[in-house]
Amino acid sequence: MPPYDKRRASDIPDARLYAEAFDPARPLATPAGFRTDNPAIAVALKTNGFALDSKRGETLHALDDNTRIPLYGGCDPEGYFTVACPSHDLDKHGLLLDRDAQGNNYVQVVGFGANGPQADTLLAHSESDDPASPRYRDGTKRYARKEWTRFAFTEQDIDKSPGVVETVMGGAD
Repeated sequence: MPPYDKRRASDIPDARLYAEAFDPARPLATPAGFRTDNPAIAVALKTNGFALDSKRGETLHALDDNTRIPLYGGCDPEGYFTVACPSHDLDKHGLLLDRDAQGNNYVQVVGFGANGPQADTLLAHSESDDPASPRYRDGTKRYARKEWTRFAFTEQDIDKSPGVVETVMGGAD
């Protein structure tokens, strides 16, 4: 049997793919579950050694040395809030996001409350791609843990931010 092609699952009609169909009243929770009675779905996962109830992070990951960093997201035409597109199809090693992958590198969600704007951010990449650097995979690990950072907006918040230094620039006298 040929290796699983990531486009094959999206070719299966939703009624045959998902155990629970899309429900507009529950858009974040549906569709849900695979129809494990459909042989095409069972074959797609089992061919490469993954269980039918595998979580996304069990297949989609980045590597820090030889340690897997479980990730989330996808790249189907239907769209994802977080984009993570490996450059190869699923195999027995999963879906590795490496240098040839495509995906978001910065996500920001902004709300407008009574005290002004509130922005939360996720940085998907790290500050260094050098494995010897202490900043190697730091951002990727925070991203994998979904550690949102509140963006400082007010002058008070900015003043309280670690590492902030105020420099007053003056013109020539």
